[in-house]
Amino acid sequence: MTGGHETVNLLYAPGSEPEPANTVTRLARWRYRLKIGWRDPTATIGVLMVLLFAYLIVVPIVTLLHDSVEVQFGDERRTKSALGDWTLYYFTRALSSPVANDLFWDPLRNTLSIAVVVIMISITIGGVLAWLLSRTDMFGRRWFARSCPKKPATRSAGKAMFWFTAGAGGAGRPCWSRSIST
Repeated sequence: MTGGHETVNLLYAPGSEPEPANTVTRLARWRYRLKIGWRDPTATIGVLMVLLFAYLIVVPIVTLLHDSVEVQFGDERRTKSALGDWTLYYFTRALSSPVANDLFWDPLRNTLSIAVVVIMISITIGGVLAWLLSRTDMFGRRWFARSCPKKPATRSAGKAMFWFTAGAGGAGRPCWSRSIST
């Protein structure tokens, strides 16, 4: 209703009006965001890091997994299969054969026991230090508060932490590198 009068569109049936000319498709919007995003150098660095990650980590892992289910040269007689056939021989040998204890289970047990001990020690030391920093006025408290990482999980907090500890300081506070040099 406009000014007490209802406007009626006589050219199109109700609900079949064409979309306005300024409607942008998803593809055009995505292309625009991509074009603008490439102007930010962190986007380029991010893409390069993902490519490096894929080349150095993902490709070797996929290759290892593929080779673990395919008969390799020299194992045709042992697996009673032709070279390149699919097999679970390597998995059954590693997990349930007579050599499985020496090959897989003992190293896994050692790795997990070391990981549990390291986690317990880290939690104990970190918990004690966190409690001392927040609840007491111990010697070296300021130095510990500046040198211990705070909130490294978020991107902006990580950048700020690096900037503060690397040399910029903040709000007149001395940073780690300045406290060493003075």
